[in-house]
Amino acid sequence: MRTVLLPLEDATWPRLGAVFTALSAEAGTALAEMSGTGEAEVTLAADLRYRGQSYELTVPVPVRFRDGGSAGEMAALFHAAHAESFGHADAAAPVEVVSLRAAARRPAPPLPMPRHPARPRAAAPEAPITLRLGGSWQQAGLYRREALSPGAHFTGPAVVTQADCTVLVPAGWNAATDALGNLVMEQP
Repeated sequence: MRTVLLPLEDATWPRLGAVFTALSAEAGTALAEMSGTGEAEVTLAADLRYRGQSYELTVPVPVRFRDGGSAGEMAALFHAAHAESFGHADAAAPVEVVSLRAAARRPAPPLPMPRHPARPRAAAPEAPITLRLGGSWQQAGLYRREALSPGAHFTGPAVVTQADCTVLVPAGWNAATDALGNLVMEQP
């Protein structure tokens, strides 16, 4: 982000474009320093206000404004954003550019998702438990999540415990562990 404090006019437009270009390069360099090289997506925004206002609106700006666009186009974006935010706009009022912003990002690389062959087999509960479900006591199976290998399947009512949560498999529902280790539940 760079503070510019300039009127949004045709005379200042070349300077604004130069700042957008510099900010885009800085954002790309910062991203490369943090996460290595690769194609980056740059987004631009401008903090704009009516002259004399003490608050700004951050308005997304098309990337093409680095090399093209016009003060009038940016003003139109501001008026539309002001009307959206406050219910009114004054297209005749002069607009000031308080600061310009650029951000660079790239999608994260895909996470490795190891698949394990699913060998279908009925899973045996670790222990029988008694649950109060639907106003009555019912017998259910207790399963430890880490003990369910891919392909393990069972029918509820059951409780599956793991370090960060407990899963209730309702009566009549089927549960199975898939090749990625997900617990998939289906109601037949």
